[in-house]
Amino acid sequence: TRTTGSRPQPNLIISTCTSAGWIAMAPHRLFGVLLAVLLGIAAGKGKGTCDANHNAADNIKTSALLQSKMQQNKAALREDDSETGETEAMGDLGAPVSIEQALVDLQAKNNAYRNVDYSDLAGATGGWLKMNTRYAGGSVAGKNVQNMFDNDMKTHGGAKVVIIDLGQEYHVNQLRIVWRICRCARKRSMDLLHSQNGKQWGWFKSIGGFYVEGGSEMTFYDNLNLPNTRYLAVKPKKTPLKYADIWEFAVFGTMGLRKPNVYGWYQSYKAGSNGLSGTEMIHLEPYKGSLFGGTGYWMHKGSFRAAEVVRLDKPFSNWAVETQVNQYAGRTETLKAIQWTTDHKGNKLATPDDRLHAGFYLNWVGEGRCITVVRDDATKKWAEEIYWRRRPFKKNYLSARALKLFQDPVTGVDMLFYVTGMDGINVGVYVPTRASKVGFRQGKRTESGRVGTRPLALAVLDNRIYFTASSYMMRRTNGPRPRWTKVFDMADHDKENTVDEAVGGLRGITTISNAASPVGQSLLFAWAPNANSKGCMVRLDPDGDGFKWTEEKCVQKVEADHLGKNNRGQKAITTYVIADYNFVLEIASDAHLIGFEVLLYSYTAFEFPIDPKQLQVCSSGKRLAYKGEAGYMVRRGPGSYEAREPGGPRYDPKDIFPTQTAVRSMSLSPFNDGAVYMGGYDCNHFGSLNTAWVQRGEAAAVWKEPVKCQKEKGCTGVP
Repeated sequence: TRTTGSRPQPNLIISTCTSAGWIAMAPHRLFGVLLAVLLGIAAGKGKGTCDANHNAADNIKTSALLQSKMQQNKAALREDDSETGETEAMGDLGAPVSIEQALVDLQAKNNAYRNVDYSDLAGATGGWLKMNTRYAGGSVAGKNVQNMFDNDMKTHGGAKVVIIDLGQEYHVNQLRIVWRICRCARKRSMDLLHSQNGKQWGWFKSIGGFYVEGGSEMTFYDNLNLPNTRYLAVKPKKTPLKYADIWEFAVFGTMGLRKPNVYGWYQSYKAGSNGLSGTEMIHLEPYKGSLFGGTGYWMHKGSFRAAEVVRLDKPFSNWAVETQVNQYAGRTETLKAIQWTTDHKGNKLATPDDRLHAGFYLNWVGEGRCITVVRDDATKKWAEEIYWRRRPFKKNYLSARALKLFQDPVTGVDMLFYVTGMDGINVGVYVPTRASKVGFRQGKRTESGRVGTRPLALAVLDNRIYFTASSYMMRRTNGPRPRWTKVFDMADHDKENTVDEAVGGLRGITTISNAASPVGQSLLFAWAPNANSKGCMVRLDPDGDGFKWTEEKCVQKVEADHLGKNNRGQKAITTYVIADYNFVLEIASDAHLIGFEVLLYSYTAFEFPIDPKQLQVCSSGKRLAYKGEAGYMVRRGPGSYEAREPGGPRYDPKDIFPTQTAVRSMSLSPFNDGAVYMGGYDCNHFGSLNTAWVQRGEAAAVWKEPVKCQKEKGCTGVP
């Protein structure tokens, strides 16, 4: 069955300040600009406030590009590796004089290739990282190590070697450690190490000269200048007690240079940082040169925060909160760009009118309301329009899950079809006098009339519009007296499963190109009836007045084959799958992307990264957990499906960050760079906090080229 429960989800907040100081400095100080380009960060001394983060350039003396290269070439640290040798003289950019110009030229080429400038790469000035999202499970002989990050001086944790995974690369400038036990009276008793990949470590400081056992001793280390650092370690060296116990561990730094990882992926949105939040990224939508996202707060564990529309204006810049959809709404159910071409009578508009819609529903003093908010591009304000109401409000009755603009070929009128929930599909037309530019049908009945379950999706095929609900699909008859009739029911073909509405039924129905179809197109959806869902992809080809159905592939089996066998020859066990959350993304006439989540069972849940917040142990003692990486399918034809992971594959079960769990939203890049954006998370009834995410993938990484084998990531091995 689908797992339910509640487990704590830690919060991540990175204290940030504006990078405007760098931008303002650019015309006057080339040195500051080049440092910002090369490092992508600006940080300084202080306690995490904006006022304290000044003179950043004076504190950064080493090129991040150079350091990254040096770190990649370092072998694993040995006990006697802490001595340093002579180094070449450094120039104004903080790099050896002999390669300064090469670094500048390289960065210029990178900027040109990625269509960004230095302001995209210059991250916001850093602050103290809130550490309770960090993972210390890799510590050697650790005990209560997570207590070091809870900001509570009454709790502590320790290990023989404390290893901290920051979750992504940072430029680390300061550390603060409050020790409980450290027999460190001898100088150089302990080594502090850092790493980019968790395998090749570099020494950066030896500490000692203090002794504490059961009390409290705080040490502070600044001017560290550690670029490209994802892992930190505290390692006893010359101490009689090869163990350290710590009250609190704090890190001051900024996100590292903004660039794709070795696979060609870059984490674009991370809830809990830069004022961003959300438990789920429900939608991604390109619109007028920017990428918009719709957040949700289902299962949110913190204080109430309203659902938002967020915006990205450049590939590697920060996301911004565009608007709250409504101060009482907890979820952006719909986010869709439309273009009006006619008025309500079918007259052509002098200029097509583009609008971005976001939809939601709520309980307003006992009245159920379905609402759409519409963006005014000139003012960036959003106008609210109630498109359906019913009294009394009923739980699990309303929905604003889908909308579709469709021009009736008989009347010639543009019509906006909007899901209301069990009351069916309501219709709006263009009304230029309204701030929202749309007016909806009023009355006690929607155009479609009441349906048995909440509709999930809308699609247009061969000048007709369809919606799906539960196991069936309805089609509208065009003209001034429309009616909706059932034209397909999966229940006629799958006699073994009944639909659980909480899971879905026919999910994400999408019109796809299909040269073999009589009309050049077909419909594709995921069949997810209940807790036995295998995420099977079904194609409907027009056949007279009906459809011929074909089951192409089931995600469950494709994913199991992708994960392969372990070193005992056992096949990976994948169970429950949700695929095709909202729609299939067509990236070429013969290539499509389909997001999914998958539940791992038994030994497989030990052999791959899982979502540690969504883990249960069955009565048999076997594990049941959602795969932490999430996944998506690359469809290259009816029988050609390939499983991949946003961010690239991971082979170490401890490599759980970033935890993604589900791909539920996808978009082509609006920045003319060929990239693809994916986002999501699915709380699956578990308490969650700041789990929404977005990854940006280069076309080669997402689908165009085979996934590269990265030996340092373990691709040649098996669990």
